[in-house]
Order: sequence, then structure tokens, then C-alpha cells
Amino acid sequence: MRIDPPLKASSGWDGWKDSVKTALMLAYGSKGVPLLHVIRTISAPNFPAVPAVGIAPSWEELAIGAAPLTGLDYDTDRKTVHLFLLNNISEDSDAHACIHPLVSRNDGRLDWRALCERYENEATIQARVNQANKTWEMLACKNGRAMSFKAFSKKLTKALQCFFDAGRAKHDGDVIDWIWRHIQCGELSQHLSALKVGQSIHLRTSKQILEEIAKEVPKLSKASNFEPRISETQQGSSESSGFTFDGSTPSSGAHTSDGQLHCGTYSPSRWFSDDVKPFHAQIREHRDKQGRNSTKSKNANRKLQELKAQNAELKRNLSALKSGGRDDDTAATEESHDNAGDAFGGKESMRKKSKDHK
Repeated sequence: MRIDPPLKASSGWDGWKDSVKTALMLAYGSKGVPLLHVIRTISAPNFPAVPAVGIAPSWEELAIGAAPLTGLDYDTDRKTVHLFLLNNISEDSDAHACIHPLVSRNDGRLDWRALCERYENEATIQARVNQANKTWEMLACKNGRAMSFKAFSKKLTKALQCFFDAGRAKHDGDVIDWIWRHIQCGELSQHLSALKVGQSIHLRTSKQILEEIAKEVPKLSKASNFEPRISETQQGSSESSGFTFDGSTPSSGAHTSDGQLHCGTYSPSRWFSDDVKPFHAQIREHRDKQGRNSTKSKNANRKLQELKAQNAELKRNLSALKSGGRDDDTAATEESHDNAGDAFGGKESMRKKSKDHK
């Protein structure tokens, strides 16, 4: 079984960890017990307590907690988990370097412990919390083109999960207040006002509010195309067409704060991000039309510059040849005039004759 994408860095650890647990829950070992028992937290076998009220543990959950971590059957299972983890870790990642010294042990439980120590220590947790704080402060939903509401909700949910995993969960009331402030889309203003009024009558959780807003977004996209209004003062070839090459790269999405498609430069991480990939074709089209992304255009410009340089060099050589030719001709002419008639008396003879006449 393959997990896509494989583990490469700490940023993908949370999602990858959940995927691994789900896969091992569905895969059964030698004795019919889910392989998840190999990486369980508690080493000693135990039976989960059955609550007096609520849902009783499933057979799989009981088997995972009670399966012994010794014996030939366990040896087979831990080798299977080791192979599974190794196949789902990128070879050029720090995760692979982390478990490389343990490869010869063929022990999936040791591999899992090493990965948890690498990605769930205080430093890495604080780094994820810092990133979540940045999202909490800067994330905003202004229009559907700059960022879809689905992407907005996904980023918010990921940040809240980081806070929860670090033991710093946000109060749901604070999350609701944050939603009112950070959804700044004009098309959703009336719906948000109605939700605020309804909140005082019928309390909803932050998750329910996001779901209510998500239901309203498709209606708005059909009614008004859910596009930002461009100011009449923004005129020009690119501005009036809804794209621009100016300004810095948007921090999220492919559109600027005023809703224009940013066709300028992107860093590799931003260019291949999920919220920019859908706009690759449009950006390349605008770049080709403007002559900023075409390989042929670049080659033609380079060839033109080379020809211009060659032409300038030829002009300089021709000018040098002409100036040198004139000097030689002039000198030769003067010399020929000075010596003209010397063989027949020349100027000297004429001067003598004039003196004799006098």
C-alpha cells in the first residue's frame, strides 16, 4: 500500500501520520490483528475500558490493545510495518536519514519511535505553532478568485489542528469571532449578518458556521460569478484585462488583493503550490501574449541583440577603413602635387625663370 505523497519533511508529518495509522488499521497481521498494534503507544497488553454509557470498543480496538508485542507472529508483523514505512518515506528526506541507522533492525516499532522523536519534539511543534499563528493572523477570505472558500476553510482547519496538537487549542467562541472578522467578501456580507443574528437565537459551533457559509458560496458563484469588482481608475492593457505583472507575489492564491491574476515571478514553492497550480495555464497564456514567457521570443531577442552588436562592429570597422583611406589618399595627393614637374624643372625651374626675367 502506498501513501501519496510520501513523507519528506516535518510540514507533512501530521497528515502522513494519520494516513499511516488508517492504513495499518485496515491491514491485518499474522493472527488477524490489525498491524496498528505494532506502533501503539502502550507496550504492555491491555484491554480498553468499556464505558458505562456510550459506544463500546470494537473488536479491532480490543485486539490492538491486547495483542502481545513478543513472539514469532509479532516479529513478522513488525517486519511488515518496517517495510511499509520504508516504502512511504522519500529517500532524499530527513525522515529517511532519521531511520537509516535502524534499517538493519527490521523493526517497524523502532522506526515509528524514531520518527515521533524527530517530528514531535518541542522544537518542531513550536515551528508548526508559529506557522499556525501566522495563518491565524493573516488569513482572510476577500473574494472567490483570490482564494476559494474551500481553500480558506482548509487552511483554518489545519491551523486549529496544530494548536490542538500542541495543547494550545483555541476556544470555539474565539474561532467564531475570528470568522466574522476575517471573512471580508462583499457577496457574503448579507449571509454573515443573518448568521450573526441567528447565532444569538440558535447557537452554532464554528464548524457548523463554516458549513453554512460553504453551502451559500455555490449560489453566489452562479448569481454573480463571485468575481471581484475592479475599480474604474485601474485602466490599462493588463489592468483592464484582469492580470498584472507588477507587484510582489501573493502570499496565498494567484490573485492580488484587488483580484488581478499575478503573472509575474513566483518562487518554486509558490508556483507548485495547490492554490497556484489551477492558474498555470492562464498565467502562461498571458506571459506568451506579452512576450515574457515564450522561448521563441527570448531566442529571437537574443539573436536580435547579437545581430545589432555585429552590425555596430561592422560600422566601426567600415568607419575606420574610410578614415584611414582618406588620410592615405590626401597624403599621396599632396605628395604628388609637391613633386609634380620635378623631372621637367618643376616649381624650382619656374622660380628661376621668373628671377631671370626680373
